[in-house]
Amino acid sequence: MSNKVAILLWLYHTDLAEEFKDILLPHRDNIAIFLGLCKDHDNTQAESIFKDSFKDIDINYFDNGGTDVLPTLNLLEKAKNYPIFFKLHSKKNNWGINKHVNWRVLLTNDLIYKDNFNHTLKALHRTDTAIVGSKSFIMKDNEYTNHEKIIELC
Repeated sequence: MSNKVAILLWLYHTDLAEEFKDILLPHRDNIAIFLGLCKDHDNTQAESIFKDSFKDIDINYFDNGGTDVLPTLNLLEKAKNYPIFFKLHSKKNNWGINKHVNWRVLLTNDLIYKDNFNHTLKALHRTDTAIVGSKSFIMKDNEYTNHEKIIELC
C-alpha cells in the first residue's frame, strides 16, 4: 500500500496540461499521477509537460469511451494500491443555467489548490468520510427517481 495519493487525470483536452501541472506541482512529493490520454490525439506536448515535471507518473492511452467514465475506471484499476485517490478531468464545458461557471476550475480549486489539498486529505482520513467534493456541487434531497437505488447501494 502506498502512502502517496493517487491522482487519476483523464486529460482529454491536452491543451489544459499546463493548468493541471501548475495545480499539482506543489504536491509532487505526495502524489503519484496516473495520466490518461486519448490515443487518437497528438499527446506529445502534454506528455512532455508531465514527464518533465513529475517523477512518479504512469501514462496510459485509452479510447474516448463512456465520456470520461471508461478511462477513469482503467486508471482506477492501475491505482488500486493507493488508499486515497483524486479523480480529475479536463472538461471544458461550463455549468449553470447560463453556462457561465467553469466547473473544472471550481472542483480543482476547492479540492487541491494549495492548502485545500491538505484540508481534503484530512477529511478523507476521517473514518466518517469516504468521498469529498466541491461544496458548490453537493446536492441534498435532490435524488428524485434515484432515491431507491442510492439507498440500495448504501
